Amino acid sequence: MRGAEVPAQTVVRESARPVFLRGEARAALLLHGLGGTPREMTALGVRLHAEGFTVSIPRLPGHGTNGEDFMRRGWRDWLAAATEAYDELRARSDRIFLAGLSMGGDLAVVLASRLPFQRIALIAPALRVKNPLLAIAPVLRPFIKRVRTPLAETYEDEDDRYMAEEYWSWRYTGPLAELLALQRMAVRALPRIRVDTLTVIGTADRAVPLSVLRLVASRVGARTERLVLEGCGHRVFRETCGEVACAEIARWFAETG
Repeated sequence: MRGAEVPAQTVVRESARPVFLRGEARAALLLHGLGGTPREMTALGVRLHAEGFTVSIPRLPGHGTNGEDFMRRGWRDWLAAATEAYDELRARSDRIFLAGLSMGGDLAVVLASRLPFQRIALIAPALRVKNPLLAIAPVLRPFIKRVRTPLAETYEDEDDRYMAEEYWSWRYTGPLAELLALQRMAVRALPRIRVDTLTVIGTADRAVPLSVLRLVASRVGARTERLVLEGCGHRVFRETCGEVACAEIARWFAETG
């Protein structure tokens, strides 16, 4: 994307800034989801850092800024940012672990099919989604920029309120079309994964169906495990189940020594 296309008012929110926690020899790359920020992966990052990992949580382009910026970005930008973060970790460690939430799970699949990792964790990966708008987003994109989706939640945190109004209250057809392209790429890439994979999902997830567990298990060319969180929704690390998810992912990574 050309820098001249970035809206002049674009400013990264404080809570959306990249996170880097310096640790020991092992490293972990954590990728957030569509419309999210590094904050949604911070709890996992802090847990892994406590276990001695160096942790990188990049901000994917177009996220944590504004809707205009978001609409101008796509899967190539997101994949490039994730790859750059990997390269930075690779300069420090040859033992890198990978975890991605939702769209970050799709990015993780593509990365793991191309680059060496010790183990990966896919948290509610958007390899399949329940949102019917996703399939028709490429058709709608030239005509409709976004569709309002009222939220039931209220937020006390100022940055959360901003994110809710700018991102979470809308379905942006451009980014959804980009997610669809990334999703298809990731599904095709699953058989090329040759690294042990943990899939995590909640039974109350309204965005990603439980059938992704079978999809991953049937196509990944390595050992797979699953963690099903009873009553947990899509934003795993912001819910009460987040502590269990963090502990199990840390265990999954630590098993390799």
